[in-house]
Amino acid sequence: MAALAPDLPKVEQQIVEMTNQVRAGQKLSPLKVNAILANAARAYARSLAQSGAFSHNADGHTPEQRAERAGYKFCALAENLAMDRNSEGFSAGALAIQAMAGWMNSPPHRANIMMPAATEIGVGVAEATGQPKFMTVELLGRPVGDPESRRGLGCVFENPSFPDQLTPLEIFHRRRRSRLIISFRPSSMTFLSMPFS
Repeated sequence: MAALAPDLPKVEQQIVEMTNQVRAGQKLSPLKVNAILANAARAYARSLAQSGAFSHNADGHTPEQRAERAGYKFCALAENLAMDRNSEGFSAGALAIQAMAGWMNSPPHRANIMMPAATEIGVGVAEATGQPKFMTVELLGRPVGDPESRRGLGCVFENPSFPDQLTPLEIFHRRRRSRLIISFRPSSMTFLSMPFS
């Protein structure tokens, strides 16, 4: 009996939907699919499926380098990888659930999914040649959108989940991949400028 062959675009769509469902449960904004991120994710999923390697730098590049090479200018970026195999294959739903379950049970991967900075997403799924093994790449990002981030100094934005309370302000330094979180009351502060040393 032939192994089940999932509809890969459907798997990608379901992972996006599941990601947004778990973010909604934490009052985080939904992510919009970005075509550049999706193409970068699919290209790396195909590379992993063809090579049999499984790491964030299996092609000699970092996720950030791959995103920039694809044309995505970002001030925040995270990547989740999954490798799932089953001799009987997968339905689209089963493969999406298995990838998401693995990420949600891993604190670093869960943190990527719950990253308040993220506003966009791209997912790619590819099948390894000759076997029911699937590589999934999920990219979560926030594009450059202010003068400071364009100069590579950082990305400053507010988390709108706390309008009447202490508001977390997150600052990302995209080259150093460092994050600084400061809490303040919007009524008491109108502008914040903090250089990175």
